Order: sequence, then C-alpha cells, then structure tokens
Amino acid sequence: GWSRMLDDFDKKIKDLKYFKVLCHGNDELKDHDFFCHDKSKILINFEGTHFEGSDLTEILREKYRFEFEMQEGKNLLAMTGPGDRREALKKLTEALLELDRSEGYIPENGVKLQLDGGSYLKNNLIQDAVLQESVTERKTIGYCFPYGITPSEQVTTLQKAAESEGKVLGFTEAKDRISAEYVYCYPPGIPIIVPGERLSGESLRRLKALRQKGCELHFTRSGEDKDNIYCITLK
Repeated sequence: GWSRMLDDFDKKIKDLKYFKVLCHGNDELKDHDFFCHDKSKILINFEGTHFEGSDLTEILREKYRFEFEMQEGKNLLAMTGPGDRREALKKLTEALLELDRSEGYIPENGVKLQLDGGSYLKNNLIQDAVLQESVTERKTIGYCFPYGITPSEQVTTLQKAAESEGKVLGFTEAKDRISAEYVYCYPPGIPIIVPGERLSGESLRRLKALRQKGCELHFTRSGEDKDNIYCITLK
C-alpha cells in the first residue's frame, strides 16, 4: 500500500549525498528539535547543490513532469497520498538520485569549470547550457525551515498572543518584539510567522526577501502587505 511505497522511497534515497529529504533517507527525526513528522510530506532541500530554485523546478517539470506544491528558497515540497501511484514515487526517487549523481561532477576544490551543451548533467537535463560554477561561490540561502533557518522562539501561546492588545509596527521597530498575528505566504499559503513568536532580524529579512521575489504576503491583523506587522503591546 501507500505506506509501504513511502518506506521503499525512504530506503532508496539513502544514497543521496547532496540532496536532503526531511526525515527520509539518512535524515532522521532525532536529528531535529521537533517531536513528530508527517512522512507523507516530502520536503526536499538542495542547499548543498549548485541549483537555484527556479532552475531545479523547471528541470523537474520539463524533464520529469513533476509539479511541486511549493518551491521556496532551496526547498521543494511534494505532498503524497493514498491515491498516488507507485510509478510516480518511483520516478521521483530516480529523478533525485540522477540529479544527485550529476552534482558529483562539480569538483570540491573550488576550481571554476565550464561545461557546454548539457554535458554537465546526464541526459541533457539543462540543454544548450554553458555552466560556469564555483563551489566556493554556491549560494546557501534557504528561506524555509528546517534547513538554513534558525527556529524561532515561541514566547507565549498562539491563543494568548492572538487575543492580546497590540499595535502595528514597522519591521525595524518590530525586531525582537512578539508577533500578535499570522503572516501567510502565497504560494503555497502556509504561515511563516505565528502569534507568540519573537520576531528576529532574520525572520523579518525573510519577509522582505519573499516580497522581493514576488510572493504575496497576507497579514491577518495588520491587513496590508507592507513592511509592517502587528505586535503585542509592551506592558
């Protein structure tokens, strides 16, 4: 059945070296500071590769015919369910292993190299491309937890924070204050800030970066998508 399909996926991706899949393969729940994981959610992190998010998304769409629920930073989210076919999960496994093997062609000494016409990636995954890449110049910014982001501090409960009195502050003023609202990012429509969370400089910079990338941010109490956020009033 479906659960067995996910177990097979888990075993087969243990050979991945550059790609990571949250709580699958060699990445285990005990390696993280959360207590539970829904194994049907396949979160692929490629921070250890040369790929940019939009490039990898296009390759997976054009070459392998996969459309993911979310791509943000160097993370891709695939959501599985009992209705999924075994062939689809097998194809995703093969795609990840092939892309991971291709990444091994980049030397680890930081020397620049130039490869033409798809010779870098097997089967012309990037066609007619001229790749100039240095391992030491790889970007390692990932906007989504769990990779590349420091978990936020939850100061109070969601309910208490959401019911607290507050005021709208600019992002500069809001640093180290406590959020009194949810902030959702579309797509895919997930909360990236929750009530009761201490707003670090990192999380506020991430909001700005998401907007610059064209993502729509929805603020549940302050309303408008501007550089403002609703924070608990200090007493």
